[in-house]
Amino acid sequence: MIHQVPYLSQFQNVSKEEWKARSCTIVCLAMALAYVWGKSLATPDELIEEGLTIKARTEHGWDHQGIANLAHNHGVPAYKEEFRSIHVDTNKDTFAPSEFKSSLTEYGIEKIVSTLCDGGLVIASVLRGLKADGTFHSILIVGYEEGGGNLTFVFHDPDAKFGQKSNLRISKDDFVPVWRNMAIFIAKKSL
Repeated sequence: MIHQVPYLSQFQNVSKEEWKARSCTIVCLAMALAYVWGKSLATPDELIEEGLTIKARTEHGWDHQGIANLAHNHGVPAYKEEFRSIHVDTNKDTFAPSEFKSSLTEYGIEKIVSTLCDGGLVIASVLRGLKADGTFHSILIVGYEEGGGNLTFVFHDPDAKFGQKSNLRISKDDFVPVWRNMAIFIAKKSL
């Protein structure tokens, strides 16, 4: 199942130079809005300006709740969710990996697949280049394929300086280590 989603690039479709490298999440939202509505509702430049106005940009980047709010402002249901857990030792004031990390990750993967089956899309927070040493980045998951017991996600990566990075594929096994266990779920429904 692969949804037909128009492709946009943060380097080719964002006009202001200072935003090109910092607009992956906004460009993913622009692609998602065009898919839901069947036409382009807002350009990435317009979404950047609106996002700045509603304070969806923080010192750490684009806030996922702010991006969901932008989707709502354009008549599309969306919400953020994190599939993270840590073990907190209150006596020692320390943090450690949680025993629930892998079960939450699996639940998140199931939620991504379920959203795609319902016609929706998922903006996933990953590491740039899908490499362990990458900086924070967002991709738009537009579908999935299953075969031989393997799950593969199909995605648009807005990080194309030339051409398109559309309908790329990554296996679940390669996706999980570079996924930051954070996502924005976009419904295939307009209000």
